[in-house]
Amino acid sequence: RSTTRPEATAVDLSSGQGALIDMLAPVVKGPDPWLVTCALYVIGEQRLPVPEAVIRDAMAQPDRMVRETAEATWCRLHESPENVSLTERSC
Repeated sequence: RSTTRPEATAVDLSSGQGALIDMLAPVVKGPDPWLVTCALYVIGEQRLPVPEAVIRDAMAQPDRMVRETAEATWCRLHESPENVSLTERSC
């Protein structure tokens, strides 16, 4: 039985985006397509300022799920606030 408290294992988003980016960057470069996809999704949803090369590299991966999520993340990171609904429909 684990004695670890859930709040001790959860990511503390109040510590800033830097810690989250530091955690996700190696996952995006990792070998597991599902984990890469999940990390890309979080990057896009949180609009984390990762280097563009990270997303471009993922867009070139052979796994379709990774590529499509990377493309959606790219769109999310490059949309302007006034075009959010239009971009979400087109991406």
